[in-house]
Amino acid sequence: MPPAEVVEKKAHEVLRQLARRVAERIGRRPEAAEFYPINLKEVASMLGWKVEGVAMIGYDSFLRPIHGRVDFDKRMIQLDTQAMETEGRQR
Repeated sequence: MPPAEVVEKKAHEVLRQLARRVAERIGRRPEAAEFYPINLKEVASMLGWKVEGVAMIGYDSFLRPIHGRVDFDKRMIQLDTQAMETEGRQR
């Protein structure tokens, strides 16, 4: 099976598992507004990863803020919470 199909299959599997978890919590099948936007931390946890918000990760060589960093060995995703908030207000 091509890698893209493997990733898509895994994504569907994880979303089905997440939908079951939400259904168990609320006692029924969730409506779209109860399911979306999906909980990133819960999905990452289901895959054995952790997501951590960090106030300031740093800047790249062009002095642009770094929005995220990944440590594959520790299975940790760090997201710059300040940069995400600022970018969201600009849109």
